[in-house]
Amino acid sequence: MILVGESLGGSFAILSQAAIPALVLLGLALVHGVLAKKEIGVVGLIAFYLVGFFVLNVYFANVLVALCVIDSFVNIRSRIQGKASNSSDS
Repeated sequence: MILVGESLGGSFAILSQAAIPALVLLGLALVHGVLAKKEIGVVGLIAFYLVGFFVLNVYFANVLVALCVIDSFVNIRSRIQGKASNSSDS
């Protein structure tokens, strides 16, 4: 969508640039959802944001948009299994 909007130019380019923040938020929601299902917690979120801001820096938004697009085809959240519990029911 973004590539098509940029190539068409004009008002389509503005619309494609307006879609980027929404896709970034969806990518962040995906990461938060996966970390919650795996019960990784706050340490995982802090590590994710530190790597994103300091290592990926310029490409952080691109990675999140790519995760969002991949999730729309693969549905990552439904495929992720929650952490197995060690307690057994008697």
